[in-house]
Amino acid sequence: MQLEQSGTTLPYFQINERLSVLLKYCTKGRSPWGFTFTVDEQTLLHVKGRDTGAVLGLICGSDGIATLTYDEYLRIAKPRELAVHIACYRSYGEYYEVNGPDGGLGSKISPSNWRRILECEAQS
Repeated sequence: MQLEQSGTTLPYFQINERLSVLLKYCTKGRSPWGFTFTVDEQTLLHVKGRDTGAVLGLICGSDGIATLTYDEYLRIAKPRELAVHIACYRSYGEYYEVNGPDGGLGSKISPSNWRRILECEAQS
């Protein structure tokens, strides 16, 4: 697997020239963890999602990573002309719940989902 950092100032990484990964980090120690997507980040995410496919890794402090595909992101946060806030919730021993301004995913995300999604998206 080839990994290279994108030429933007945002924390994007390119895997095998086919998949863009955006990492967002929240330093808060406990749930809920909040993530803000500026208008510029939303625009770049849309371009990356459309062109090469994109995965978001929402790093929830030292708890783990909630992973969303670009399509899942669009279900909870359609593009706007303002910053978008997404929140991740998780009780001890449970899966992540992710909500945005357009609602929740409807299903929870396993903390171990990160590797599976990356492998599937990088191969498609």
